[in-house]
Amino acid sequence: MAVQVKGGILSHQIDPKTSLQHVFQSVSEKETMTNIFDSLFTFEIDGKLETAVLSQLGETAIGKSPEETRAVAMQAQVPIHTYMFAIGGKLLQANLQAKHKMLARGIEPDAFRLQDLLQHSDPGRCGAAKHTLYEMWPATDLVGLQQCLLVQSFNITLQKQLEMELDSAKSQLERQNQELQQSCIELKANEEKITHEKDQLAAQQKILEEHLKMALSPQMLLHTSVDTSTIAEKIVFTLDGLLEGRSPPLADVLRLRNSVLEADDLRVPIDLQDQLMFTAGLSKDVGLAMTEMLQGDSHSGAKRLEKRKLKRSDASKNLTASLANLQDIFDASRESGILEEPVQATVQSFSIDLKGSFRQCRSTYPDEVTLSITPQIERLLLEASTSFEFDAFELDEASNGQSLSMLAFFLIKGSGLTQQYKMSELRLTRFLQAIEDGYQNNCYHNRIHACCVLQVMHLLMHHGLIAAAVLPDLMVLACYLAAVCHDFQHPGVNNDFLIRSGDEKALIYNDASPLENHHVSASFMIAASDPLLSPLDNMSPEDRATVRASMIELILGTDMKKHFSLMSRFQTIQKPQPSDKPASDGTGALGDSSAEHKLLVAQVALKCSDIGHLACPLPLHQRWTAQLRDEFFSQGDLERKRGLRVSALMDRGDPSGMLKSQVGFFEIVALPMFSSYVSAMPQSQPLLDAVMKNYHYWHTLAKT
Repeated sequence: MAVQVKGGILSHQIDPKTSLQHVFQSVSEKETMTNIFDSLFTFEIDGKLETAVLSQLGETAIGKSPEETRAVAMQAQVPIHTYMFAIGGKLLQANLQAKHKMLARGIEPDAFRLQDLLQHSDPGRCGAAKHTLYEMWPATDLVGLQQCLLVQSFNITLQKQLEMELDSAKSQLERQNQELQQSCIELKANEEKITHEKDQLAAQQKILEEHLKMALSPQMLLHTSVDTSTIAEKIVFTLDGLLEGRSPPLADVLRLRNSVLEADDLRVPIDLQDQLMFTAGLSKDVGLAMTEMLQGDSHSGAKRLEKRKLKRSDASKNLTASLANLQDIFDASRESGILEEPVQATVQSFSIDLKGSFRQCRSTYPDEVTLSITPQIERLLLEASTSFEFDAFELDEASNGQSLSMLAFFLIKGSGLTQQYKMSELRLTRFLQAIEDGYQNNCYHNRIHACCVLQVMHLLMHHGLIAAAVLPDLMVLACYLAAVCHDFQHPGVNNDFLIRSGDEKALIYNDASPLENHHVSASFMIAASDPLLSPLDNMSPEDRATVRASMIELILGTDMKKHFSLMSRFQTIQKPQPSDKPASDGTGALGDSSAEHKLLVAQVALKCSDIGHLACPLPLHQRWTAQLRDEFFSQGDLERKRGLRVSALMDRGDPSGMLKSQVGFFEIVALPMFSSYVSAMPQSQPLLDAVMKNYHYWHTLAKT
């Protein structure tokens, strides 16, 4: 018979007739192990496998007394047992605690038997024996290799007491857990309450920031007394207050009602002419000039004032009745409880072969001087594409008077638009040169002014409008062409002069923006006069129609008579609606607005560009201002020659008029417009900073 310990510890040949007891003895005598453990033996008898468990004694047990050997074996097999009894009931081994109990009771361990354990009653406890639980397990005595019994006693009373204490502790933990869960619910409710209060505070902070922004706007900082808010803006502000649960003062509502009834256009400031003439702190001639520029002929200002005074007198007589009616309206309102995807711009970065493309186009003009692209011109064109300090006069001089066509070709081609819309570079160049030739040699409204406007428009588009995907590519192309054509064939006089003198342009366009209508109409006539002058012919009819419609609206929007109407609509679309989500790029809702709103943004950008010289370095700005003054004086001379009333600030005999008007123009027109635009397009902040520098120059000069 082969005997093999599991794991290869023992391999021992034993005679089949040898008893298992001899096997135990043989292993115990011949094998030395570090601990007492059970080994699995496999017996192969007649081709069949039999198994047996052998408890082996290691060297820690060999050589010790029987008592020590049993203690080690008992501890190794089942540590919880305290007694080892022979089958006959004799005590073979007990642990120290059990021995101490026996000695304390006057019982010698050698005389202690299993029956004594089961029948013994604890004299210190009444009936303690019947509350004791005994566990008994069969085992093998490794000393005598005989069967024995391992016994453990349990005090049921103590165990029950411990169980009760455990149950009590468990119940207490469950209560504490419930209390913790309730505390978590209360904490969550408090967190939601705090979040709600935080949102309310954020909304209040936003309102305060808007108020602070208004308070810190150039209009407020400059302490101007002109209220340029239009009637439409005041209506929207009042309605927003009602939606937010704020009831406006009834007297303010009454004044707004009377203004609505009196106004011909809700998109103009209330009593603008009266403010400019009498309450803005402007001199009479400056007030007249501002009124003529923003509203038209101001000659009847006094009569209008008297008429409005009478209306206000009539309104004040009915104040009580109106207030009562309005109170009824508010009460009824309270009772009833009524209180397009952005087009991604794909304009490319500037990288073109100026000398190759432009010179190739120019070579088709035998009657023209072929233009050399000098290093100076290249430097100026690159500067124009990146800097607000660009000098259009220097480019015009370096290019022999072709600054506008040169810069326009560079920017349009450099933006990738010619390639994207398959525009003929030859036709584009001829068109640009034809438009450039149509600009007269006026002091101010000339090709250099158009070049300056084009350059600023380019910067405004590439510092916000294109990056924020506010303008689609077709609109970018329309903006470039509108800037080029916006003052085409300007006669050097304003709309009021054309209207008062009965000019043909005023008759054709019924006194409605005659200059601006002529600029855009004459530009398209140039393109239609010769196929070689039409740069848009390769575009689809739909794209051509879009560019044309956009150019018309852009150029017509430069009429200063439409200034407040356009700015009022622009400020309205900037106000966030309840469903608006903040934009990461700082453009509010403009980046996800309709085509109409995108066009409106472009109109404001072109208006800013049209007076972009306000942001030029001071020497350039002063030069532009002097040339504008000279053009004003030329119109005044022409008015005097024709027997017309000389317009305010255009009398050559009073050269101080321009100085007096500069501060008022900055405060009432320029700074509010630039501030509003930069508020929508923060990337254009350098433009506003430059305008503020020039304003401070004029403001300081006016004080001295």
